[in-house]
Amino acid sequence: MKRIILYIIFTLVTFSSFAQSDKKPIENLSVQTIISFPYKLFPTQNMWTFIKLDTRNGKMWQVQFSMKSEGRFETFLSLDPLVSKDKE
Repeated sequence: MKRIILYIIFTLVTFSSFAQSDKKPIENLSVQTIISFPYKLFPTQNMWTFIKLDTRNGKMWQVQFSMKSEGRFETFLSLDPLVSKDKE
C-alpha cells in the first residue's frame, strides 16, 4: 500500500514539474503598437458592466455582459462627439 501511494506521489510530482512553460514573453511589443483599435472597454465596479469608448471621437456606451443572451445589451451614454469634424 505504501508503495502505491509513493508511486502516485512520484508520478504527480513528475507531471507537475514538466507542466511549466519555457516560453519567454515578447519584450517591448504590445498589441496597441501593432493594431490601433477604435474602441476601448473600461471596467466598472459591476463585473458585468463595461463602458465602451470610441477613441476616435469620444462617444460612450454602456455594455452589459451576461451568460444568457437576453441579459446582454448596449446602450448609449454620450453620443455627442468630443472631437470636432475637421479633426476626424
